[in-house]
Amino acid sequence: MRKGFFFTLLVFILFLLVLISVTAWSRIRESQEEQVVVSMRINKMNEFAEMIKEDAERTTLLSGANALRTAAAYVAYNNESKFLNNADCFQKDCIYELMYNATIGGEENYTKMDGNNVSFSDSDQMGNFTLKNWDERIVKLGDKAGFNVTIYRDNIGVYQSDPWSVKIGYNLYLNITDKALDSVFRRDLTPILVTIPLTNYTYGG
Repeated sequence: MRKGFFFTLLVFILFLLVLISVTAWSRIRESQEEQVVVSMRINKMNEFAEMIKEDAERTTLLSGANALRTAAAYVAYNNESKFLNNADCFQKDCIYELMYNATIGGEENYTKMDGNNVSFSDSDQMGNFTLKNWDERIVKLGDKAGFNVTIYRDNIGVYQSDPWSVKIGYNLYLNITDKALDSVFRRDLTPILVTIPLTNYTYGG
């Protein structure tokens, strides 16, 4: 009777040890798999962030060049141009507004001296090359990749460093979070500075 009891107890203990071992192994396995997933998501997020930074400079060049050309046409064909009466308009406000939203003072178009109406979004003006369109495209790309993306800019500056070029710069803030993994996120501050040559195209009107 006593031998049977000890045998049963031994079997129970062995079973318990096996169960604990299997449970521990399963948890270790799950933890390892989770670490692999987290590592993959971090790598993907880092690649996505680097792509954004590289594309931000290219987009700033395109939207900046179009904004300068559009502003030149606006000044040439509009006697009430804000550029003629407001130094801040050229130095930052109006140029950046054109770059971001294809507007000046909230207006989407202006009237030439001959009475013709011109939209800042026309293909020969800003077209689709605005920072706002770029922001929306980046957010959509992030959404498809499983990321939430927010974009913010400050310290915008536009200045002519020499007679042949204009520099446009700002601080680009990126906040990227993983939709599925709260522990995976990154916040970046990237200074963007581009130099746009003043060519016949830039001031072609």
